[in-house]
Amino acid sequence: MTDLADVQRAVNALCRRDFQAFVERVFHTLDPASKLERAPYIEVLCDYLAQVARGEIKRLLVTIPPRHLKTVAASIALPAWVLGQDPSKRILSITYGDKLARDYAAHFRMVMRSRWYAHVFPETATSIVRDTAAQLKTRQNGFRLAT
Repeated sequence: MTDLADVQRAVNALCRRDFQAFVERVFHTLDPASKLERAPYIEVLCDYLAQVARGEIKRLLVTIPPRHLKTVAASIALPAWVLGQDPSKRILSITYGDKLARDYAAHFRMVMRSRWYAHVFPETATSIVRDTAAQLKTRQNGFRLAT
């Protein structure tokens, strides 16, 4: 019989290598009361964003309706996952308004400060040296800057 610790280690390993699993965990962190509807487009969206993270796609325009996981996947989960993979990455998160940039940054910080994130990406979680409303910076000079 598998114990809970083994299951947790397997889930953490999955989140480290599978961006869609990571996005689902981020979604539940940000909105624990809501149920994520698993539609086929989510797999496609996560696949394209993972290709961006790997440098295989240099430019990506995502055009799906509001409330379909765009912001959670691209502006919150993707920077957290990229920094988890490489804490020296430098990420700018740019939006049209200061309040929106602050809101997204707050959600990003909620993910980065979560206990589960520290288990998925321990090196990154322990390397945070600056954590302000607009910027989170790592010891390796990586960051996510919201503006």
